[in-house]
Amino acid sequence: MHEHPRPHEMPPTPRHREEHGRRPMPHEPTHNELLEGIDLLNDKLDRIEELVRKG
Repeated sequence: MHEHPRPHEMPPTPRHREEHGRRPMPHEPTHNELLEGIDLLNDKLDRIEELVRKG
């Protein structure tokens, strides 16, 4: 009996593969970008902790 592949196992469509091939590699984040990202995550954590304490 033939099983249908699950959606995440489906091969990408040719159009999708073609677009993916043209996309440049993401650049490595600079040190400053990493620090900014960490600051943002810390702010979010603080907000979540506040909500948990209130709840």
